[in-house]
Amino acid sequence: MAEDPYFGDLFKAKAISDDELKAAVDAYMALPTTSHFVIGEHVADLAGAVAKSPYA
Repeated sequence: MAEDPYFGDLFKAKAISDDELKAAVDAYMALPTTSHFVIGEHVADLAGAVAKSPYA
């Protein structure tokens, strides 16, 4: 897996669940500056992930 995987990569690898992914999206939509979010066993910078994503 990539050093800095996208959430889709984590989801496909079954490292995070559908509910965890939805919670991350909800957290970002509620506060787009969220930089520390625990998803599965990972800590995610949601704002950074969106900023780096070619799809967002």
